[in-house]
Amino acid sequence: MAIVWTGWHHKDGSQVAIKVMKPDAISEDPLGTSFAHEVRSAARLNHPHITTIFDHGTISANEASQDPALAGTPWLAME
Repeated sequence: MAIVWTGWHHKDGSQVAIKVMKPDAISEDPLGTSFAHEVRSAARLNHPHITTIFDHGTISANEASQDPALAGTPWLAME
Protein backbone atom coordinates (compact mmCIF):
# COMPACT_ATOMS: atom_id res chain seq x y z
CA MET A 1 0.00 0.00 0.00
CA ALA A 2 2.88 2.41 0.73
CA ILE A 3 6.59 3.11 0.51
CA VAL A 4 8.49 4.17 3.65
CA TRP A 5 11.50 6.50 3.53
CA THR A 6 13.82 7.80 6.22
CA GLY A 7 13.61 11.54 6.75
CA TRP A 8 14.54 14.25 9.24
CA HIS A 9 12.17 16.41 11.28
CA HIS A 10 12.76 19.98 10.07
CA LYS A 11 12.41 21.55 13.53
CA ASP A 12 14.45 19.31 15.84
CA GLY A 13 16.52 17.23 13.42
CA SER A 14 15.27 13.90 14.74
CA GLN A 15 14.96 10.94 12.38
CA VAL A 16 11.44 10.12 11.15
CA ALA A 17 9.79 7.63 8.83
CA ILE A 18 7.83 9.08 5.90
CA LYS A 19 5.14 6.77 4.57
CA VAL A 20 3.87 7.64 1.07
CA MET A 21 1.01 5.82 -0.63
CA LYS A 22 2.10 3.83 -3.73
CA PRO A 23 0.73 4.99 -7.09
CA ASP A 24 -0.88 1.60 -7.79
CA ALA A 25 -2.62 1.72 -4.39
CA ILE A 26 -3.95 5.18 -5.26
CA SER A 27 -5.48 3.84 -8.47
CA GLU A 28 -7.24 1.12 -6.44
CA ASP A 29 -8.32 3.59 -3.73
CA PRO A 30 -8.46 7.02 -5.44
CA LEU A 31 -9.80 8.85 -2.38
CA GLY A 32 -7.11 7.37 -0.13
CA THR A 33 -9.79 6.04 2.21
CA SER A 34 -7.62 3.19 3.56
CA PHE A 35 -4.66 5.48 4.14
CA ALA A 36 -6.82 8.13 5.84
CA HIS A 37 -8.34 5.45 8.08
CA GLU A 38 -4.84 4.28 9.06
CA VAL A 39 -3.77 7.85 9.92
CA ARG A 40 -6.88 8.50 12.03
CA SER A 41 -6.61 5.16 13.83
CA ALA A 42 -2.89 5.45 14.60
CA ALA A 43 -3.16 9.11 15.67
CA ARG A 44 -5.60 8.18 18.44
CA LEU A 45 -3.19 5.69 20.02
CA ASN A 46 -0.74 6.61 22.75
CA HIS A 47 1.46 3.77 23.95
CA PRO A 48 5.24 3.32 24.33
CA HIS A 49 5.19 0.35 21.92
CA ILE A 50 3.17 2.06 19.18
CA THR A 51 4.68 4.48 16.67
CA THR A 52 3.64 8.12 17.14
CA ILE A 53 2.24 9.99 14.14
CA PHE A 54 3.84 13.45 13.86
CA ASP A 55 2.09 14.86 10.79
CA HIS A 56 0.26 13.92 7.59
CA GLY A 57 -0.92 15.52 4.37
CA THR A 58 -0.61 15.28 0.61
CA ILE A 59 2.34 16.04 -1.64
CA SER A 60 1.88 19.45 -3.26
CA ALA A 61 2.51 20.13 -6.95
CA ASN A 62 5.57 22.17 -5.95
CA GLU A 63 6.97 19.30 -3.84
CA ALA A 64 6.34 16.90 -6.72
CA SER A 65 8.18 19.02 -9.30
CA GLN A 66 10.60 16.14 -10.04
CA ASP A 67 7.72 13.68 -10.48
CA PRO A 68 4.38 15.43 -11.19
CA ALA A 69 2.54 12.10 -10.87
CA LEU A 70 3.14 12.30 -7.09
CA ALA A 71 1.12 15.52 -6.69
CA GLY A 72 -1.82 14.86 -4.38
CA THR A 73 -0.32 11.64 -2.98
CA PRO A 74 -1.08 11.12 0.73
CA TRP A 75 1.82 10.84 3.22
CA LEU A 76 2.39 10.60 6.94
CA ALA A 77 5.42 11.23 9.16
CA MET A 78 5.99 9.02 12.18
CA GLU A 79 8.66 8.00 14.69
